[in-house]
Amino acid sequence: MLASRIGKELDIPRSSIYDLLRVMEENGFVQHLREEGRFGLGPTALEIGSAYSHHQALTSAGRPLLASLGKATGESAHLAVLVTDVGVQLPSHLTASGRAILAAAPRAHVRALYPNAAAFSCRHVAEESRNT
Repeated sequence: MLASRIGKELDIPRSSIYDLLRVMEENGFVQHLREEGRFGLGPTALEIGSAYSHHQALTSAGRPLLASLGKATGESAHLAVLVTDVGVQLPSHLTASGRAILAAAPRAHVRALYPNAAAFSCRHVAEESRNT
């Protein structure tokens, strides 16, 4: 899709659209198709979509159980899956569910995964944060 069309449809200034697209491209959500002058979905967007479809059955099966648990306790009940599938890596530190799970993990475990504060702002934790 053309950046100008995105800006027009969302009613966002063109300069802001380019700033947003640059950040989205850096994180793999979009790819700039330079020959065509357009943007398309990137691998990160495809990973997220794939993870969603893989867990649709789990969500359907869990919904009645969570509703029953919520009703019995008078609290909200949520289902979160941190690991999606073999070979698929969605960084837990960039999702609300992942951060909630990490908050309950032992400090030593979190420190082994995220050796410094910079690791929490990085999409690819393993090599980048450990090499800084």
